[in-house]
Amino acid sequence: MTEAGRFLAHIQGWYAQREFVQLAFIALVAMTCLVAAITLLIWARHAPIPNWLALIGATLVLGFILIRAASFHHMDRFIGTRILGLRWNWILEMSGIGLVLLASQWRQSLLAKSMSSSLRVQRN
Repeated sequence: MTEAGRFLAHIQGWYAQREFVQLAFIALVAMTCLVAAITLLIWARHAPIPNWLALIGATLVLGFILIRAASFHHMDRFIGTRILGLRWNWILEMSGIGLVLLASQWRQSLLAKSMSSSLRVQRN
């Protein structure tokens, strides 16, 4: 996709101004992921909160993957920088995965509590 965009920019003569198009693409991906997350949360409004966290985490990871797949140099520079000793690349990717993992563990504990409660009721 990036190579096709580069080719198009050269042919149409706007290669020197490609950074604006790249930023617009990143903004479009971010907005699309935000709308997708909101839509998923509305659809899942009656689902338990752990499901919400999993949907948000999955959307974060998907957005990160889409932006990384575009492989823009200024984005590569940004995710290579560090904050508190951690690279942004790691922070962005692992936060989404961490949310999905947290949601999974939370949901599992809720199900275990529910099952133990129902077993107690059945015994009585």
